[in-house]
Amino acid sequence: MLAATASACDFATVDLLSEQGAKSIDEATGGATSLSSGGLSAGGGSTESFGGTTMQGGTDGAAPSFRVLLVVDDLRISTDDAIESRLRSLSQAPGIDVESVPEDLVVPEEAELFDLVVISPSADADGIGGSLALVRTPVLVLESRIFGRMGLGGRRTSPSDSQVVVASPEHPIAQGRTGTITICDSAIELEGQETLTGGVAVVQASLNTQAAAVAAYDEGVDINGPLPERRVGMGVLRNASCQSEEAWKFFDGAVLWLLRIPA
Repeated sequence: MLAATASACDFATVDLLSEQGAKSIDEATGGATSLSSGGLSAGGGSTESFGGTTMQGGTDGAAPSFRVLLVVDDLRISTDDAIESRLRSLSQAPGIDVESVPEDLVVPEEAELFDLVVISPSADADGIGGSLALVRTPVLVLESRIFGRMGLGGRRTSPSDSQVVVASPEHPIAQGRTGTITICDSAIELEGQETLTGGVAVVQASLNTQAAAVAAYDEGVDINGPLPERRVGMGVLRNASCQSEEAWKFFDGAVLWLLRIPA
């Protein structure tokens, strides 16, 4: 398991891991692995296997435009349902197929078959560890306790805060918004993160500029080796009182940027 610091993520080894993963998948299926509308299949099936457990796709036979892996805890919470609903309702990316998988069943090589990985606030930090740190798939990290393990800056908080300031309005995640925005129903300990060199603090807590509410890292940013794909950390959705429409708009912007879809 990787240590809970950004320095623990050695992205220079990702090529070897990816090659080994692809080889093992190919050997296991006799070279007949294909990506169907329902998921990873051998010989045209419509189910996907994670750690020996079969997960059913949710596309009803229609080819999805994007496939998203939502990593959750064994016991789903209302936030998981809200995330899944929000993903499916994105008008800029119709037909998104969401596969919800418990963190202990996630296999990095299989995660790379998706267009996007979203780590829910419900995901157990110890359960997921740093297993997804090297994946060649864009990742949206919503669980602040694993920012460091995913190659992002360490967790920072802003006590008694309910507002954020758009620090980089030119970034696509901001979607043109500027100034100070209230995202929480009441003053709480707002979840944020340190922004590492090469990252962009898109949104900052209003009372602690060192706590980025949303931080974005482009592919190739050097964090102990180049990041294999885009990555965003956003911890504010951990608290139910901060799941406002204003906060969800930043979530939408992050998803679109990670999928390289114009907002």
